[in-house]
Amino acid sequence: SFRFVGAGSGDGMATALDQVMSADLGRLAAKQLDPDQLEALVETVRSELDRHRVDGVIQFDSAVWLVSARA
Repeated sequence: SFRFVGAGSGDGMATALDQVMSADLGRLAAKQLDPDQLEALVETVRSELDRHRVDGVIQFDSAVWLVSARA
């Protein structure tokens, strides 16, 4: 699983929310939405992150493939 871990103590919510909202789609939303719409979006994202809180930490099931090749 992938875990958002914030600096210092805490459950990582601030770190996770910041990471989501500073990614391309979050920045685009901040430019295109009015303040009320942006606030609603942030609350939706926060709610979704909260749904993934496991044992007090925001956690997503995930997998990754690591591949290397040589020519």
